[in-house]
Amino acid sequence: MKKKILTIGMVLALVAVLAVPMAALATNQGTQDASTSPAATILIRDVGNTADVTTITFPQGAPGAVISNPSSNIPETQILTGVDTAATPVAILTSAAAYTLWYNVTSTSTWGDAVASEKLYTIAIAGTLDLTTFGTSAYNMTTWGTDQVTTQTLAAGVNKELYLQVTLSALSGKTGTSTLTILGES
Repeated sequence: MKKKILTIGMVLALVAVLAVPMAALATNQGTQDASTSPAATILIRDVGNTADVTTITFPQGAPGAVISNPSSNIPETQILTGVDTAATPVAILTSAAAYTLWYNVTSTSTWGDAVASEKLYTIAIAGTLDLTTFGTSAYNMTTWGTDQVTTQTLAAGVNKELYLQVTLSALSGKTGTSTLTILGES
């Protein structure tokens, strides 16, 4: 009788285990992709505001030299002079909205080997370019590939002149390219 009770108990225990629903775990993986189109709220335009500036080129210089006369694809060459009325920006920034400006210079080909630092300076169109404080009022970039906030702003509908300046590295025979991205935070 003990064997029958033990056998019946084991069968009931086995039936109870098999009858209880159990969650089955399976590995299901799916790939997700998402993207947004780039914002076109801040434009880099030629001084006459007739065309987009797509390329800005700095001329060759000696190692450690400060280069402040880049030219754009339009072609327009920036002029930084001691006489404010003779100064010409390399481009202008336009926007229909107000923003705090962010910059990102991303090295696409050994930019950091050729350039030690880059200064970006914006002023209102027909504003006074104070060349005596250009170095201290400009935003100085030495870190490539990261979004960097500035205290500079772009008011809604008010175009700004864009001035650029680079200090070349101390290494000779170096060249580099980068992508300048101007971002805005409202």
